[in-house]
Amino acid sequence: MAVPVALAEPGKDATPTPVANATVTPTPDVTITPTPTSAATPTPTPTPAPRKVLSSAKWENDHVSMLVTNSGGPIMVEAYIDDPSNAVTTTVKQGATVRVNTNSITAEQGQIIVFGFKAYENGTQIDKFEGTLVAGQTQVSPTPPPETASLSGTITDASTGAPVEGAEVVLKSQSYGKQYEAMTDSSGTFITGSIYPDTYDIIITKAGYKQEIRHTMNRIEGMQQMDAISIQKVPSGVTPTVVPTPTPTPTPTSPLDAWIALLYTPTACMATITGSIGLIVSLTVIYEWYMRQKERRAREAQLHQEQHQRMQQQLKEQQEREAQRERLQDQQERQQDQHERLQDLASDESAKND
Repeated sequence: MAVPVALAEPGKDATPTPVANATVTPTPDVTITPTPTSAATPTPTPTPAPRKVLSSAKWENDHVSMLVTNSGGPIMVEAYIDDPSNAVTTTVKQGATVRVNTNSITAEQGQIIVFGFKAYENGTQIDKFEGTLVAGQTQVSPTPPPETASLSGTITDASTGAPVEGAEVVLKSQSYGKQYEAMTDSSGTFITGSIYPDTYDIIITKAGYKQEIRHTMNRIEGMQQMDAISIQKVPSGVTPTVVPTPTPTPTPTSPLDAWIALLYTPTACMATITGSIGLIVSLTVIYEWYMRQKERRAREAQLHQEQHQRMQQQLKEQQEREAQRERLQDQQERQQDQHERLQDLASDESAKND
């Protein structure tokens, strides 16, 4: 039997309503079946995108060090030298800039050494730097990979949104320094040829427009298309600054007159003397630089020649060891044959005596 409930209007107290005696029927027990709780589906971890973290390798007496700049999450850097199996791993924290070292090896001056660094984030490779160096060489340049990537895009007018035809697009590789050039067509589209997989500085130039410079945040790999780039026109009606034309100085008729005129013009005299001194200093610096480069090339050539001679000597010694081994083997075979003949003679003699 239903039990009436007193309802209160807003702002008033509820007045209880009297209820007559009633027989209450007991409610049978109800078995409650628990609702199974569904298992939470784990959110998949996103795959890290390639990014530039390895920048500068350097030979340091007995190992190679790599400058690692990590602007993202924690990464693991694997470094090897001379052999990929000779690897060591280092963890680089988020926002850290450190140098990661390979294992140490014993190397002779001028020896060619192979090395490599690989960066991983959440188990996914995001950057790689592999190269060779000559022991004793301080700076190391990476070995360029095959040119397997390409990039396309569109250049538009910032004011009208119309495509810009004839704009020059220059891509400069940040790791290897090589430049690639392309031109936009009538639809404002450009496409490069084959380029290195790398990050790039992009420079857009067009007459009548301001130069635009962009930088790719991620490594360009495979065939990729970038977002449209808008360039701004140079404001029209800008009056160029007029530079007053200096009054020409009469040209002396002879070298003597020229020197006399120079002496009577102190400013020009000091400028000439200063320029002459600067020229002499510059020529001296260039000459010293040339001589240092010449000595360095001579040392490198001597190191290569010594290395070649050592390799030839090792090859010659190996050939001599092979020849000696063959001679010993022939001698052993001859001794074996002689021993067998002596045994046959002894057997024949024994048979005759019997």
